[in-house]
Amino acid sequence: MAAGSLILHSPTPGRVRAMDWLRGLSVLFMIECHSLIFLDPKYAYSHLLMTLNGINGMVSVAFLFTSGFAGGLVGARAAKDSAARKRRAKRTFWRLLQVLVMSLYFHSASAPIYTHPATLLQVDILFCIAIGVMAVWLIVTLCSGHNAVAIFVLVTTATLILIFTPPAVRYRGGTIVTELLNSSTGSMFPIFPWLIYPLLGAAMGVIAATPNTGRRRLIFAIIALLLVTWTINQPFLDAIFWSHFPNDDGLFWVRNGLERIWILCVVLLALFTIDYAALALASVSWSRLFVPLERTVDFFSRHALFGYFAHLSLLYGFLTFQFTNQWHHRSTWTQYTWRMLIVIAGTAVVCMVIHRVKRLLDSLVRNVPASRKLPDTPLAPVQES
Repeated sequence: MAAGSLILHSPTPGRVRAMDWLRGLSVLFMIECHSLIFLDPKYAYSHLLMTLNGINGMVSVAFLFTSGFAGGLVGARAAKDSAARKRRAKRTFWRLLQVLVMSLYFHSASAPIYTHPATLLQVDILFCIAIGVMAVWLIVTLCSGHNAVAIFVLVTTATLILIFTPPAVRYRGGTIVTELLNSSTGSMFPIFPWLIYPLLGAAMGVIAATPNTGRRRLIFAIIALLLVTWTINQPFLDAIFWSHFPNDDGLFWVRNGLERIWILCVVLLALFTIDYAALALASVSWSRLFVPLERTVDFFSRHALFGYFAHLSLLYGFLTFQFTNQWHHRSTWTQYTWRMLIVIAGTAVVCMVIHRVKRLLDSLVRNVPASRKLPDTPLAPVQES
């Protein structure tokens, strides 16, 4: 392979590059979306902004789907091995802790958690990811390597959540339950219907975990999911089913969820096509032109969680210090573009710093002098049953 060709042309074993690219692109579009606060309000109804908002509506879906996919993929691979399952459980809980701490941080900055503790249960994107990851881990682990059973349970659970979305959206009971079920009390990503995305992503991850044929089966599964969700959401079904539920907010979320799923499937199939095309053109000299874009997408894919923290801190302030307050609602489209690029670059720098600090701390922990370690207590050999 020629030097300078796309680095993902040397596939990392076990990785699905289309999913990695989807996660990396989601981070970039998330920064683009949140940077829209720079725009002058006079552009609020411009055609370009309306187009961007249509694209930006898929960012959260992609985040939830890829988080579920990763959980399903690694969980299914580790499910049959008790040692691997224990290691995966530790990593899963550590990841959950990171996500929940970050969610708590942003909650404390935007909600009155001290005077109204119930607002802690308002489900933001990070909280929803944590719930999804935990649900996926429980289902895949309990299925103990029976992938077909895990896929059935994941898809069935996602379908039930979609079916019960209308009554969940209408529910107005206790505050704590309502926070989790719908957005009436301020939750932006309640489990109805948002949990369907990590569950379906996890089902795709379990399918992809099949040795040798996983990638091919994954593509066929995405095509099947596309056809099913697209068909159900077609206008010709209005007279048969949808027309019986006029002006139902819950039904809107059902149809909206189905629409987002099939659009996401189209995007994934496009990324798989680009992946295969890139492999075929790896030796072509002009393929080097795409190296900067590929490396950017790959970088943000590997640092998605810290990218979320870093860019929001740059936009809205960190420790009461506002980084971009002077740009708020004061930008033309040209100014918005270069200011958004500054935020992307700043986010990358913060992510690199966090990554290096994390590596340094890990290195210090691993290289603690033997004299400082607690002496090992001799134990009698344990026979495995």
